[in-house]
Parts: sequence; structure tokens; C-alpha cells
Amino acid sequence: MIIVLVMFFVQFLLDESTSAVYYDFGFFKITEAGLAAGLRKTKLIVAIVSTLILFFSTTDLEDLMIALQAMNVSHVATFVMMSTMQMIPEMISKSKTIMAAQQARGIETEGNLLLRAKAFFPSLGPLIISAVTEIEDKTITLEVRGFSTENKKTTLKDLSKRPMDRALEIGALVVFVVLLIWRFVI
Repeated sequence: MIIVLVMFFVQFLLDESTSAVYYDFGFFKITEAGLAAGLRKTKLIVAIVSTLILFFSTTDLEDLMIALQAMNVSHVATFVMMSTMQMIPEMISKSKTIMAAQQARGIETEGNLLLRAKAFFPSLGPLIISAVTEIEDKTITLEVRGFSTENKKTTLKDLSKRPMDRALEIGALVVFVVLLIWRFVI
């Protein structure tokens, strides 16, 4: 939310158009075109971020990986994507654990931003070391299981499209085409 607000303010403050000026502070002006540009960029960011949040909150990562492999995407690329998505919550959890350990040792981890930063940066060392160790363990495990071979990979789980999936695909395609026509033709 803060990033969206910062983007909005930066966008409308950097506008140098000569459209209707609402306020003139000397070193910057708030203009109609600047506000419109800020709202346009903010709307785009919110749409992209909300789409990504909706997608990743409704899609199981394992299903996504299986579907990508079914579309002949490289198993290395699908693994990198899946492991990255799995690593984010793991890193957040480990960071909380490390901060709790720091707090148990008597290090102040709560308070103003400067105090929290002082407590956070020393905890990055153990966090990064544990992440590298986990990556190394995963790499060794994958090599033992034949991940780098070029043989066809199999999965324990099969994904099949239901009639509702087909209907949603067709509906989304129709909406997309209608929006394209509305945007560029009408």
C-alpha cells in the first residue's frame, strides 16, 4: 500500500505539463495531468499486484509445476520457480525465529525503525547461511534422484481438466477479445 502511494505522489509531482494547475508550491505543481498520470500508474500497479495475489492464493504450487511441465516447460525452470515460491514463506518463518532468538538473548528487536534495523541486519548472516545450506541440501537430493537426466519426468499426481475449467478458459478468452476490441476499435 505504501509503495502504491509513493508511486502516485512521485508520478504526479514529476509531471511538468501545463494543464490546469490546482496548487503551485513554487518548486512543484499539482496539475490535472499529473493527478491523472498518477492515478493511471497506480491503477496499473494495483491491478497487476492484485492479480498476482489472487493467482498465487488460489493456485497450489505443486499443481502449477505439474501444469507447466505438461506444457513442455523445462523441468529446471519449473523447479526454480517452485522452489523460489516455497523459499519466500520459509525465509519469513526463519527470520521470525531468528528475531525471537535475538529477543530471547536480550537484544531489543521492537521499537522505532532504526532500532528494528539494528536488530535485523545482524540476523541476516544466519538467515543467509541457512538458506545456502538448504539450497545445497536440495541440490544434492535432486542429483541423487536423477533430476539432471534428460529422461521424461513423471509425477505422483495427475491433473485433468474438468468441464468447468474449459468453460472458464473460453469465458476468459471471450472477455479478453471483447476488451481488446473495445480498447482498440471502439
